[in-house]
Amino acid sequence: MIRDILQFLVPENEPGIFPELGKLVEQVIVLNESLKSKRLHAEIEQIKSHMQHCESRINELAYGLYGLTEDEIKIIDEQNPA
Repeated sequence: MIRDILQFLVPENEPGIFPELGKLVEQVIVLNESLKSKRLHAEIEQIKSHMQHCESRINELAYGLYGLTEDEIKIIDEQNPA
């Protein structure tokens, strides 16, 4: 299993990318936690929308780090619908 993980290439950090990724991941975690205490439909939908925005940005950054083409991104997005 570890041998399989070691086969993945880790991209080099473009300036500012990893800190931005970290902030976005933190936001998703905080937003997900806040969902647990919300009862109003409007609040829940607003939080979910913000989470989707953060997740989309995370995906964009990851695609850029790996230099994926539009066709490769399309394949990934088709296999993992939102």
